[in-house]
Amino acid sequence: MADDEKIWEDSYKKHLGDFSPASLVSLRNNVSSAHFSAIANGAGLGFLPTYVQAMGGGLVPLGLEIRAARDIWLTYRADAKRIVRIDQTIHWITQVFNPRDFPWFRDDFIHPDRFADLYKGQPQNNTFGRLLMPR
Repeated sequence: MADDEKIWEDSYKKHLGDFSPASLVSLRNNVSSAHFSAIANGAGLGFLPTYVQAMGGGLVPLGLEIRAARDIWLTYRADAKRIVRIDQTIHWITQVFNPRDFPWFRDDFIHPDRFADLYKGQPQNNTFGRLLMPR
């Protein structure tokens, strides 16, 4: 995700303003799996979406009152949907992000501690857990 508007800087000042960023080592990237892997393998603390709890890896949320919602968009040319494989892909993507089935994609904030009560589907695979380095 590009951050041309310096959203990260505003969020940092709001939540961690007591710590000078000059004294910290920071890692910024736009690849969620790399970001998760760095945090899970000991690089430090980081901000991750709540759904990480459902995808494995064993991280423990700190319980900070920080909320940052992001919209998820699916765009395609209208005529592309007539192609069967494109239509199937569109259907699959909309199911993967369906907030009725997956509480972590709801508009309202759902704490990861509540996922077990709200999610009644098949266990999620350990997608992020595979990114852990062997100990």
